[in-house]
Amino acid sequence: MTVVADSQTGGRGRADRSFWSPPGGLYMSVAVETADNAHLLTVTAAVAVCRALDIDVGIKWVNDIIYKDKKVGGILVEMCGNNRLRRESHDRADGDFNPNGSFAVVGIGLNIHTKEFPPDLPHAGSLPVVVEPRVIRDKLLELCDNFDKSAIIDEYRRKSILLGKTINSPFAATVLDIGRDGELIVRDEYGKIQNITYGEVRICV
Repeated sequence: MTVVADSQTGGRGRADRSFWSPPGGLYMSVAVETADNAHLLTVTAAVAVCRALDIDVGIKWVNDIIYKDKKVGGILVEMCGNNRLRRESHDRADGDFNPNGSFAVVGIGLNIHTKEFPPDLPHAGSLPVVVEPRVIRDKLLELCDNFDKSAIIDEYRRKSILLGKTINSPFAATVLDIGRDGELIVRDEYGKIQNITYGEVRICV
């Protein structure tokens, strides 16, 4: 099942933050069956969006779509189980997450031809092209039905805008790689290699 909206009055992002959803954007939710790849649905959805867009976009770990250094979209996955909607630990990208659910709702929001943004969204941008919701849906379902973890992680890694960058999350570190479960592999300021599996990262300017 897929639900598409032209705008949202109560759009949500990570940590229950509001997701600004003005008319003209693309806001969709796709229900997908979950399996052993449930913890990688955010990563898989990001790859699907990149494949569907006919322009050069990137991914900011873990769920932001980036175009010309601006955030143009986001992804939110919610697991459904025991007759109750349960949020995926979206700030997670590792294999420790076990949803115990039967299906998930993958929410995708994209800014398209948006010309003005609220002052509290200085890093927001807009896509210059229109994409059909069915194209994104089909790319997502194709990746889920023919799940190839290594191929998806490789593509996610190629689309990452963080490799080689210095970030704060919450400590300063240099991003070295994307791990096999989508985690960030970083070197901190003391030279120690660490894995970041949750949280929000910011690129140091």
